[in-house]
Amino acid sequence: MAQRKAASARRIANQAARTRLLHKVIGDDARVLLLRYREVDVEDLGKVLARAHSTSADEVQTALMKDPRFELSGSKVVLAGGAERPRASTAGKPRPAATLVDDVRFILTETDTERLVVTAPEREGVRVLRCDFVRGDRGDEIWIAWATTESQEWRAAAQEGAWSLGAGWKLPLVRAAEAPDGHPPVLVFRERSADDAATRVQAVLATVWGTSSESARLEKVACTPAELERRVLGEQTVRRLVTRATSRGVAVRTCERCGQPLSDPASVEVGIGPECRKYYSAEILRAVKTRSVVLPKSSARKPTAWIQAMREWLAP
Repeated sequence: MAQRKAASARRIANQAARTRLLHKVIGDDARVLLLRYREVDVEDLGKVLARAHSTSADEVQTALMKDPRFELSGSKVVLAGGAERPRASTAGKPRPAATLVDDVRFILTETDTERLVVTAPEREGVRVLRCDFVRGDRGDEIWIAWATTESQEWRAAAQEGAWSLGAGWKLPLVRAAEAPDGHPPVLVFRERSADDAATRVQAVLATVWGTSSESARLEKVACTPAELERRVLGEQTVRRLVTRATSRGVAVRTCERCGQPLSDPASVEVGIGPECRKYYSAEILRAVKTRSVVLPKSSARKPTAWIQAMREWLAP
């Protein structure tokens, strides 16, 4: 009996927290809601907000559509880039040659993309290419990599300006044409933008692999919800939390994310409860504690982390 009562109390508390979040969405930031539920029915949102703010569905739609971060998909409002495109582009389906570059560019510019994997069939299996976001010595880049042991393919990629790792998977990257003995069988192209990366993927398939783009398949690997929230909110989250804390000080007694009451000093200091802190990056929490407004670190991997990911990816 006690367990049923406790479960019921938690359910009611969760429903109340969600209602408070819905009530806050226009005044604080609609992205908080969309990041949690990915899409929201405009009419339903208007009904909920009307009870607290006398806000109609039309007013909700107008307010959100003025912001380029949102778009309509039927009767739903979603994060920009999250709506389904009219043409077929579901991951895993063959892409026509004329649209491969557009599809690669679109995926690499989506907010929740962690990496892109491109596969193409060959005589005895499939070839796999992966695109990762890496913080290189020239700034944030897209590293396009694949494994090969064929000397002819290596020479073709080297002529196009490909890079490789030193012996023992060591940095810095060296030109593929100058790769030392004992280097790993990994070729890398470094591109500065999604446009350049999309063009490069097309070129690798056609020039290096000799594969038709029509048979290529794209798979987007999405980041975690916590990482997505960090990417989208970024500096705005820091500014909002710092403003909220400095304007009200110790009077901040409710969680900024779920609206639940706060009691312990650490939670009151940042205005976020212990269960909700996992949704905020360490950089954001540190900035709020020190009351400084800073840009969160880029979500791109460091080169050393990329090497580790590649080794695990290529491990037998």
